[in-house]
Amino acid sequence: MAQIRRLRSCDKTFEFELAALLERHEQRDPSLTATVADILATVRDGGDGALLTYTQRFDGHPAQQPEDLLVDRDRLLMALNGLEPATREALETAAERITTYHQHQVSHTWDYVDSLGNRLGQRIT
Repeated sequence: MAQIRRLRSCDKTFEFELAALLERHEQRDPSLTATVADILATVRDGGDGALLTYTQRFDGHPAQQPEDLLVDRDRLLMALNGLEPATREALETAAERITTYHQHQVSHTWDYVDSLGNRLGQRIT
């Protein structure tokens, strides 16, 4: 099974490994961050049309409508089956962990009648 890399503060190399990990995040290019923010704003405002324009520009995909971006099930399965076993296992483990985590976040509708006959509760829609 794929392992997640863990840092332990009691290890002699902890400070070095943590600094290296944090340094990666500090090496962001401000112009890249601004470009991404601009793209997100354009897609937020322009919707599918903007998304299709960027898809054509960056991916070279000739999509003319959102449906052109759909990938059929057979092609997805072929890609999944073509993964290296360790990569597939890591992705499946991550997906399972993410799903389990978010299942704990789900709120449920509930109600009850108190001793005075009032119905109280919460409705999640």
